[in-house]
Amino acid sequence: MRLKNATYGQHRSTFTEAARRAQIIECTIETLAALGYAQTSLAHIAERAGINKGLISYYFTSKEELMRQVVTHIYTVGASEMSQTIEAVPRRPRDQLHAYIQSNLQFISGHPKEVRALGEIFLTMRRKSGELAFGPEDEEPVLHVLEQIFREGQATGEFRLFDARIMALNLRATIDKFSSLVGVGREVDLKSYIREMIELFGRATCKTQE
Repeated sequence: MRLKNATYGQHRSTFTEAARRAQIIECTIETLAALGYAQTSLAHIAERAGINKGLISYYFTSKEELMRQVVTHIYTVGASEMSQTIEAVPRRPRDQLHAYIQSNLQFISGHPKEVRALGEIFLTMRRKSGELAFGPEDEEPVLHVLEQIFREGQATGEFRLFDARIMALNLRATIDKFSSLVGVGREVDLKSYIREMIELFGRATCKTQE
C-alpha cells in the first residue's frame, strides 16, 4: 500500500511539474509577443504567470534555456498539427507538397502569438560569440523534408528536373514571408494565400509549363 501511494505521489508530482513548465512556456510566449525579446525578463514572465521569479529558475537554468524550450515547444505543436493534414493525403509527391503548403500556412495563421514569439527569438537571441543563436543550420531538417518530396516527385516523373535545394529554399522563403505578415498583425486572406502558393509551386515544379 505504501509503495502504491508513493508511486501515485511521484506521478502527481511529475504531472504538477509538467503543468508548471507548460505554464511558464506559455507565459513566455505571451510576454515575447507583447513586449519583444529585449523586454522579456524572467520578472515579467513571472508576473504574467502569477508566480515567484525564483520558481522559473527552478525549472529553467537561464533565460536562454527557456527560450530554446519555447522554440522546441512551438515546433513540436506545429509538427503535430501539420502532420494530421499531411498524413491525410495520398503519398504522391504532389499531394504531399500541397498538404505541406496548406498545413504550414494554416498553422501560422492560427498561431500569431507563437509566430511573433519565434520571430523575436530568431532575430534577437544571440550566442556569447555574438552570432545569432538560431542560424541556417537549424533549418536543415525542414529543408531536407522538402528536398525529399521534390526528389521523389522527379523520380516518379511528376516533377520536372530542377535543383531541389533551390526550390526548397524558395518555398521556405515564401512561407517565411507569410509568417512575417502574420507576425506584425497584417490581415491576410488565408484561403487565397494557400491557393496562390499551391498554384505557384505547382507551375514551378510541373513538367510542362502552361
